Amino acid sequence: MMIAWLIRRPGRRRLRKAFAFLALLITCSGLSVARQEKTTCSSEMKYENHNQIDPEPLTVRDLKGQVTDVAAVPIPQACLGVYTETERKLIASTTSDESGAYKFDKIRPGQYRLVVLYRGFCTANTGIVIAANVLGSIRNRPVYVHMRVRGIDDCSYADHTRPRIENGR
Repeated sequence: MMIAWLIRRPGRRRLRKAFAFLALLITCSGLSVARQEKTTCSSEMKYENHNQIDPEPLTVRDLKGQVTDVAAVPIPQACLGVYTETERKLIASTTSDESGAYKFDKIRPGQYRLVVLYRGFCTANTGIVIAANVLGSIRNRPVYVHMRVRGIDDCSYADHTRPRIENGR
């Protein structure tokens, strides 16, 4: 109906209004989808720890990084949750974007546990220490989550090492 109206009267003013209306519509629909994804992720989050040996916690100022598989392919829409270390209470959750990147905002300094879930993959779980930024004493490095397909004695993990594509893959 709107296209027929534009064809009959192709004035610049009406065309601008139509495009502005379409842009507003697209923006609003994108915002509602983003909200639904955040809600869905936090409702799916659950604390899991399948580590046989707990590695040293990773120390950062800001919790951000990327989720990939073992071939360094980004994993979009992975659910990430930050839990208190002692009570295992979920304090923040988010999803990775299309490039696998994620970022948590405003987490107080302390000891936490990062849990990353994605269907078909083993749950990643690692200790995280959010350190106070005292005169830049802590170098902030991203936390890379390496997801592995669910299997026996082979689990997902997180560290400061950027994923590399191996030769021949």
